[in-house]
Amino acid sequence: MLCGRVLPALLVHDGSRVWLVYLVLFGVGLGVGTHNAAGSALLTRLVHPDALLSSQRAAAHHAGRGMLVAPAAGSFLYLTLGARAVAVPESATFLVCALCVPTVRVDEPAPEPPAGRRTEPLVAGIRRLAVAPRLRAVCGTVAGGARRGCSAEATA
Repeated sequence: MLCGRVLPALLVHDGSRVWLVYLVLFGVGLGVGTHNAAGSALLTRLVHPDALLSSQRAAAHHAGRGMLVAPAAGSFLYLTLGARAVAVPESATFLVCALCVPTVRVDEPAPEPPAGRRTEPLVAGIRRLAVAPRLRAVCGTVAGGARRGCSAEATA
């Protein structure tokens, strides 16, 4: 639950715990990615196909407005009141969202079991990396940069 992923930011009081901020951002990023994918899939079940395009357009419009306002509001709260003034309301909004989700009722078919072994997609990805030098270089650069970035912050 995203609410619990934001609260560890309250434990950051100095530079020795800055790694918690990265942990929070990583967790929120995972949750938001999952939330966006699930929201798109759910929208197709909740909205009649004739109204789907206008619903998606409205959702994108409001998301865009939020992306304009939220950073400014968060920065203002952080600069005037501190990190707790950002983490607590953010956690509360995630909690409200989590409480609303169980109230949505959707009829959907039962998921079909995956065809083949569960490791097949992983093996296929590794094989693809083995034959695609540019993709392998990008993955190596991202992994190395992430590792060096985290270790640099931990020692700073």
